[in-house]
Amino acid sequence: MYLKTTALALVAGLFASAANAQFAVEASAGYAFDDAVYWDSYDYSVAGDLNLAFAAYYTAIPGWEIGVDLSGTKQKYVDDTDHQSNTSLMLNVRKTFAVDDKLTAYVGAGLGKVQAEYEYDGGSDKDSVGGGMLSAGVRYNLGKGDVFSEVKYIRGFDDADLYESDVTVRATSVNVGYRFNF
Repeated sequence: MYLKTTALALVAGLFASAANAQFAVEASAGYAFDDAVYWDSYDYSVAGDLNLAFAAYYTAIPGWEIGVDLSGTKQKYVDDTDHQSNTSLMLNVRKTFAVDDKLTAYVGAGLGKVQAEYEYDGGSDKDSVGGGMLSAGVRYNLGKGDVFSEVKYIRGFDDADLYESDVTVRATSVNVGYRFNF
């Protein structure tokens, strides 16, 4: 009897939380400030560049969000015309903390895939590896949406195989964006 009552309470709780569920879509841009790319354990200097990100999140349990994040960064090698791009697709979980009625802070972690692409004169080379993402940010509610700022760290769990070399895949960025709440 206790097990049936507990199961019924859990199901009722899930349906109640689904009625209060919230969806959100985010778009942001920022600066990727890594200063080196590691090729076969050798550091090559790169100039920071633009990071673009799009995400969608779902909140069924207050204080927790689950979603997907698509992020891309392109970095130019210093004193060269070559570029390295990193594109990631991550499944994320965030823990949110209401600071007051307008301000919310959050931390997040995710798992997914990172694709690295090396572009050079005459061609390009790509490789995808499993990876992870850590993030922290704050958002300010404007009514129907929020403005936010976020720090992201994305890293491949393995080195990418680019141009017959092992390349560490990582990107650190600070982004500012807008969150559409539905």
